[in-house]
Amino acid sequence: MPGIFAATFNPGTQTRGAEIAYYDPHIPVVCPIRKHPRFEGMRSVNWDAETLRGFSVVVICTAHDGVDYDLLLQHGHLIVDTRNALPTRKVKVWKA
Repeated sequence: MPGIFAATFNPGTQTRGAEIAYYDPHIPVVCPIRKHPRFEGMRSVNWDAETLRGFSVVVICTAHDGVDYDLLLQHGHLIVDTRNALPTRKVKVWKA
């Protein structure tokens, strides 16, 4: 599964009000998977300030080396860190 998911909440979208995207430097495109066929063909988003500012929340699912987490801390609005990839004393970071 890709490493970092992000969501923007907009009423009326087909995923209960959320537009979902992901970033993973090792998985540029989601391959066919039986459990979640709706994600097949989804492409990894760019990892840049503009993209990160566009998401309401970012969830870190896998802590990859080489990911610029400082960029995420600077431009992400709310971050849920399930892998302890970020320092614990950041205001917008929730550990899960």
